[in-house]
Formats: sequence, structure tokens, C-alpha cells
Amino acid sequence: MSNEYETIIEKGRTLIKACSISVMKTTPSKELLRELYLVREYLTSQKGQYKDPDADDYIYLSWTSYCEEIGITYQMANYWLRNVVPNEKGVVKKTRRRA
Repeated sequence: MSNEYETIIEKGRTLIKACSISVMKTTPSKELLRELYLVREYLTSQKGQYKDPDADDYIYLSWTSYCEEIGITYQMANYWLRNVVPNEKGVVKKTRRRA
């Protein structure tokens, strides 16, 4: 794996460690949300396939493997990101409209 990927993994691990488990389950930091959002957008937009590792278009890195490497499940990350909206300065949570 590339040094760039290792740097991204280490940053994700650091952000996860910076949050306590009890707080993180309900309110992850904006910095963590921003990082997760950017990584998910990049990894899920890759073109290629996962079946043949010898092929030129083989995808080595996935959203699921990234989440596992930083110590969370992709389901938890997707749950945190469900109401996140990107903006120029980072990410913000959507507000829920009352009926």
C-alpha cells in the first residue's frame, strides 16, 4: 500500500482515538466527520473491480477496509454520515424539519 494511504489511515485512527467511545457513538467530531466524508467519497468513486487482483483495474482499497483499519465498522461510519452535508469549510449536519 502507498504511503499516502498509510497517512490517511493514521489520521483516521488518531481522530477515532481522540473521541471517547461513549461520546463518539452519538456525536463524532466535525473533523472526524469531514475526514470520513472525504475518504468515503474518494474510495466509493473508484473505477475498477475487486475480483481479479492481477488486472490493471483491480481496486485494492475499499471503504469497508478503510473503516476496519481505523477501528470502526463501515455501518457505524455510514450511520454517522447519514445527515452530513459538505460545504466549503468542511461538513455540517443537516437539520431535521418538523412536520
